[in-house]
Amino acid sequence: MRDNKGTDYDSAKTVSRVVAGTVLFAIAKGVAPRRLRAATGPTVTDLLSQDGWRPQETLPAVWTLIAEHDPGRAVALEMAAVAPLDFFGPLSGAMRLAPTLRAALELALEYHGVMSELAELALVEDGCEARLQVHHPTDTLDLGHTAEAVIGIGARLCGELCADRWPLRRVEFTHAAHGPRAEYEAFFRVPVCFERERNTMVFERALLDRPSEPEQPALQAFLRAHLDTLHQQLADVRRDLALDGVREAIADGAAAGEYGAEHLARRLGMSVRSLQRRLEERGVSVQALLDEARTAAALELLADERLSIDEIAERVGYASARSFRRAFKRWTGETPAAARGRRRDDPGTT
Repeated sequence: MRDNKGTDYDSAKTVSRVVAGTVLFAIAKGVAPRRLRAATGPTVTDLLSQDGWRPQETLPAVWTLIAEHDPGRAVALEMAAVAPLDFFGPLSGAMRLAPTLRAALELALEYHGVMSELAELALVEDGCEARLQVHHPTDTLDLGHTAEAVIGIGARLCGELCADRWPLRRVEFTHAAHGPRAEYEAFFRVPVCFERERNTMVFERALLDRPSEPEQPALQAFLRAHLDTLHQQLADVRRDLALDGVREAIADGAAAGEYGAEHLARRLGMSVRSLQRRLEERGVSVQALLDEARTAAALELLADERLSIDEIAERVGYASARSFRRAFKRWTGETPAAARGRRRDDPGTT
């Protein structure tokens, strides 16, 4: 987290409140705090705080513990039944004020990134049905419990918008049922199917454009502007956190004398192509970050007069001193020998 509390703090709070609510539910179900810490890393106090950033894997880890503690039940729906409808923060508030169900779903499509940049939502309309498809890469980590909680709360929220008629036709999940099918169908009030291709809420298409509440354009505009701000702030924070993680991996590799993109990708558990794509999305390149690390390492090594240029070249991953000299001049505008001489003349120079 950076120090500008009025921006990053508010953005991270949007995500961490969901984790905090789920942790409270876990404790209420009887999951021991020591197990929560062992599975997630932070203490329960930290998990309940809304001040910190939470990795994407935290929520699935908590749900896995809940399911292990109370097997054979649709435990995620138990939480979805009692969670406040503002569980998703400003996004929930904006959706609840939407003039139609369609407008609410469009807000979810546009701003779901304030909850997770990795989530994928799509609205597919066909015949008398409108299908909201929901996918997250971590769905398989907890066998679908997070998906059930999210879709369960979403169903309640959409039902509020169509108070005179329940909008769902059926619900589909990619995973197997965690409890009796009757529990699911009692909650959703429609048939529920399992082991389908996508997690999906299927709506009556005719209800999408039925007016729900009198429009409040000023309040809706305010909430949309707030969501725009959160969306940008979260993008900035996630970019910084991602780059910090890559730099840490580069530093670990540098300590072992590894400066190649292949070594870096292996440390991060991804392919070189995926690493390149993710960094390009954040406006940097793999080579630029590796060169940044090499420059810092080379300058530090040049301060040691006992090391030859050939030895330094080898330590920062170059096969020849000639290649190193050429690269160093490109990085700094001077040769390694000139940089060493300047540092010798002025020890305070960096």
